[in-house]
Parts: sequence; structure tokens; C-alpha cells
Amino acid sequence: SVGQNKETPSDNELTVDQDNSILSTDEPLQIVGKLLNYPNPFSLRDGGTVIRYQLNKDAPIELRIYDQFANEILRDTFAFGQNGGSSNSADYYNKVQVKKETFNTTNIPAGIYFYAILSEGKVLGKGKMAIIP
Repeated sequence: SVGQNKETPSDNELTVDQDNSILSTDEPLQIVGKLLNYPNPFSLRDGGTVIRYQLNKDAPIELRIYDQFANEILRDTFAFGQNGGSSNSADYYNKVQVKKETFNTTNIPAGIYFYAILSEGKVLGKGKMAIIP
């Protein structure tokens, strides 16, 4: 006799409720498209820069910024569903402003800096920026 072939859910299967609204997805968290920051290079005294990224789903997010010697100079967190951790922001981009007040110090020298966007310890994206005098 021929056995019946039972279907098993795929890793990317969506869970829907009775009115076909999406409840969850098993798709891994990721940044959709490019991770951008503008302007770059920028001056901290002229307003800084804005890091923009789009997530495929809401998640708690952490921004880390490092100097050229790999010293962490900033760690900031953004809550699930809020700006920085949202997949549904008004224009689909999370906008995280980096300005003089962000660093809680007055002495951030000009130079090249690296940043990473993480969620639960996993790096989702990274980039570099230049601070000019």
C-alpha cells in the first residue's frame, strides 16, 4: 500500500488567524535593503547624522559604535516596535540620530567610526561613518 504524504510546515510558513491576518512568521530577523547613514561625513556640531534601516519584523535592537581602535564608544538600545526596533515606521525606515548629545561627552574627535545594528547578540548590519571637525 502507498503511505499518505503528510505535509510539514516550512521554515518560512506564516501563521494566520481565522480572518487571514498574519500572526507570526518564522522568517529570520534581517535588515531589508541597505543600511544607510546621511550625511556622511558629518560634523557633530552641525547636527550629526541619521542611521536609517528597515527591518522585516519588529525586534529589540542595539546600536553599537566603535572607534578605529575597536573601542566601544556607544551602546544604545531600542524597544521592540518603537523607532529603532520597528518594521512598520511611517516611511518604513527606522531613523536613529547620532549627534553630539548621543555620546554623553564633549570629546569625540574627528575620525572614522564603525557601527553595528544587533538584535539578541546577532549582527544584522554594519557600516562606517566619518566625523569631521
